[in-house]
Amino acid sequence: MSEDTVELLANIHDLSPDTKVIVLGNSADPGRARDALNAGASGYILGADETDELARAIHSVARGNPVVNPVVALAIAQDDREEGHTWLSDRERQIVKLVALGFTNAEIGAEINLSGRTVETHRANILRKLELSSRSGLVRYAIDQGMMQ
Repeated sequence: MSEDTVELLANIHDLSPDTKVIVLGNSADPGRARDALNAGASGYILGADETDELARAIHSVARGNPVVNPVVALAIAQDDREEGHTWLSDRERQIVKLVALGFTNAEIGAEINLSGRTVETHRANILRKLELSSRSGLVRYAIDQGMMQ
């Protein structure tokens, strides 16, 4: 899944938060699935899944229940256990570093070719994932994780 796809998902979520998107992925890679879900996807299933599985996923998401292929869900859980910390995508790490350097959302957007609103969505997701509530918390996280070197 490309950065363009992640950005498109984030833009859809920003413009229409009630719109439900299911990503039909071709990989059980937990990073790709996590990026899609963090960008606002309501589900992530594999393209090789049966037609019945796709229909069940659509019905489940329509009822407000997120759907993740069980193989992908296990890969995400295993990845989290191995890492021992909250996982951030490369894009999220890039944004954390720029926030820690004092860039505004608009400046970050200009720097990495995203809209300020998309950067704002990424920052909100980052704060939620890291259970932080402020810019200063992000700065401290960046320093503690050695991201400023």
